[in-house]
Amino acid sequence: MLSDWPSVVKSLHDRHRANTLNLFQDRTLADFVAKLAIADRVPLLLGAYTRYRDLGPPPDEFDSAHYFESSIYSLLISHLLASQLHATEDDVCAILRASFHFCGHGGDVLAPIRLAEKAFAGRPYTVELFDAALAYRETLQGLTSVQAQLAKQELSWTLWHDQRHPEKHCWTRALQLSLAAMPRDEAFAWQWMLRHTTHASSQARGRTWLSEAERRLEQLGARCYRTRLEQWFVFPEKECVRLNPPGSNMLRILVSYGAVVPAALPVLERLSGVNWATPDTAHKVMTGLAWLQKRKKRTR
Repeated sequence: MLSDWPSVVKSLHDRHRANTLNLFQDRTLADFVAKLAIADRVPLLLGAYTRYRDLGPPPDEFDSAHYFESSIYSLLISHLLASQLHATEDDVCAILRASFHFCGHGGDVLAPIRLAEKAFAGRPYTVELFDAALAYRETLQGLTSVQAQLAKQELSWTLWHDQRHPEKHCWTRALQLSLAAMPRDEAFAWQWMLRHTTHASSQARGRTWLSEAERRLEQLGARCYRTRLEQWFVFPEKECVRLNPPGSNMLRILVSYGAVVPAALPVLERLSGVNWATPDTAHKVMTGLAWLQKRKKRTR
């Protein structure tokens, strides 16, 4: 029960003072979370984030009391995020806003984003989610761990869909403005497709991805997919075309859907003639196009 938390802390503290506690091997926190009512887990998680943030970073000189309390709240957060959480849309927004890290290592960095994906599965993103995602991304600024970098990347993918803030210097701005002007159902069908990304952007599109792509495309229809690409894929002949990292991911996903709409390949191949201002950013897009072209040759 949640009311047992103070006694859990006292027990851990007593053993810490007696030098009989190894926090990273001890099962007390894991067992406490496992027995905790599911309804109590999100409130405790939010409280743990608040306390962890308030404690501040480790002082320059080792402080045993600070180390103990900071460690137990950090571990508690990790155990709660790894547990069964029935988080609503409002819950995940609160969790994203509360999430905080001093170093940015560990699975608890990406876990709030995974919770948001689950809570919003099959539903449009909301303004509240965008604001929460932006708040979390801001807390990660300055952190250079692999987990923090991946989290910032994935949060930028989420924020790409925020129609209030279209890209300023990216070709995909045209797509964002087009999506904002569409009927709601069609706009969400596109969003749902563009949210179908692998977490590691270099990861190949396998059978599982393709099967899910077919299901998501059904909401839009292959004809609409190709028609919109015809409208969007118009590029200046001599001007350099800018593509930032979030936009590159969205364009790469659009290209990947050509695997389930082979008739769209001639339109997608217009990308081969584009003069990219940032070839490195466009590299994965072009790699995806080359993958489609090889698929077509194999099926002839």
